[in-house]
Amino acid sequence: MRAVVTAGGTSEPVDDVRVLTNLSTGRFGVAIAQALAARGVEVTLLAGRTVPVADLHPRISVVPFRSFADLAARVEQAGRPAPAMWFMAAAVSDYSPVRATGKLRSDQEHATIELVRNPKLLAELRARLGPETKLVGFKLLSGVPAAELVAVGRAQLERCHLDWCVANDLQELGEEGHPVWLVDARGELRLEGHRDAVASALVERVMGQPPVELGPAETAGVVARGRFGTRASDPASACLLRAFPELEGVVWSADALTPARCASRAPAGSEALGRDVLTAILAGRPDPAGFSMRGPFGCVVGVRSRAVVEERWARFPRPDGVGSAVWEGPTLAGFVHRGHGGAGLWIAPELRGQGIGTRALRQLYAEGAELVTPQAFGAWFAHRGCRTLDAQGGHTRFEPPSRRTDQVEAASVCLYDFATGRVLLGRRLREPMQGWWAFPGGKCERGEAPLAAALRELTEETGVSVEVPVLRARHVLAVGDSPGFRLHAHVLVVPRAEPPRPSAEFDARWLSVPEALALRPLSAGTRHVLEGLS
Repeated sequence: MRAVVTAGGTSEPVDDVRVLTNLSTGRFGVAIAQALAARGVEVTLLAGRTVPVADLHPRISVVPFRSFADLAARVEQAGRPAPAMWFMAAAVSDYSPVRATGKLRSDQEHATIELVRNPKLLAELRARLGPETKLVGFKLLSGVPAAELVAVGRAQLERCHLDWCVANDLQELGEEGHPVWLVDARGELRLEGHRDAVASALVERVMGQPPVELGPAETAGVVARGRFGTRASDPASACLLRAFPELEGVVWSADALTPARCASRAPAGSEALGRDVLTAILAGRPDPAGFSMRGPFGCVVGVRSRAVVEERWARFPRPDGVGSAVWEGPTLAGFVHRGHGGAGLWIAPELRGQGIGTRALRQLYAEGAELVTPQAFGAWFAHRGCRTLDAQGGHTRFEPPSRRTDQVEAASVCLYDFATGRVLLGRRLREPMQGWWAFPGGKCERGEAPLAAALRELTEETGVSVEVPVLRARHVLAVGDSPGFRLHAHVLVVPRAEPPRPSAEFDARWLSVPEALALRPLSAGTRHVLEGLS
């Protein structure tokens, strides 16, 4: 099976040294080509001069172009015979300058360039390729409402006789993120996430199949599709498997969630990347059963048993759409489902109550997308700082804390006895958090500093006072739905564990960190602080 992908912008000569071009990098087109190659497709990549073509899959053949005329000629050649799929992702110049002879002089106050309209290559493709080729067009606008973007995409779909149109807004595109609307005759679908993940989801929609092999460049939630791959041929994976020979394989993914981080920006698949990841693993407490690590390179996971991973994922009741895995070390703990402008989080029942979902949710907060969950799980999201937007059809839609402007300032304090490693916390005896284990704390008064508020609440709830606060750590967290709180959680080191007095609202006691983490139910903010101490 063969596919053609066009990527990058055209460069139209103004004179012998100057060109008229656009800002397209071609990286999304490359991601599409990589995703196709990962599914066994032979790809012809028509690439503009800015397109990154290093380290491409062996099944990708690069054909360069520069101007509109170059691209038109390459399109004519690549269409014979007609491929099974054609992705017209190139940013093609609508106009070409009337080229000047030699070099325009640079000493003139004003210069006029005459432009001539170019034919629309996409409009001619269906007649040239025939009805059997799956034809995907692309439409880029800037700063328009989603409804207008989809409408323009649909007009192109009908005008050019496309099977799909990928409509995106320049203002939404980031260094790595590439949200799009995928429009076809049945409707539209929102695809969001890392550029590689979106490209792979697009290709899967067109082909109806997941990747058949895995490498650092083919990402789009491979494990989240119920498939697993190993690859030791690239230097990064080989480096990790040498260090952990008991592992069966290494899997690389762009958008999987895991709390462990590595800051490496070494090239994908390089020995340097493998060494950086290994250093980050060894700096923590490595699990001999495997590891997971995320960073600018995406996510890398080392697992002992491929069969266990496949069996575990097969039991997850995941919906259709764009998905990615949630890893807790080497354990496949759940999945994130992205689509229609929102993200849903699901953690396996046997792993709930351990903070895995809360840690994954914090990573989703950074994306700023709305969160969608069945109403049965709504209270869990609301407790962790998400504000309810609406509830219908059995689902609740939440606004993440990263987009909220209505939060009330609050503060809490964790007293840490360095001599015994114990912390002071208690069970709340009054609503709205009756029965929950938490640190002393409450709302800040008008003009009150968070640390002062935390110390005041400490004395009011436990009778304990701290004369000389020694700050060990401070966390700023989002908790609660309505009202929502911006919680300043302080960790203070104290020289001794002063016994608390009985209180009508707080049953306080000193416990070791492991004992505290085992308490249920434990507030999300309290768990976050305790995990930082463990």
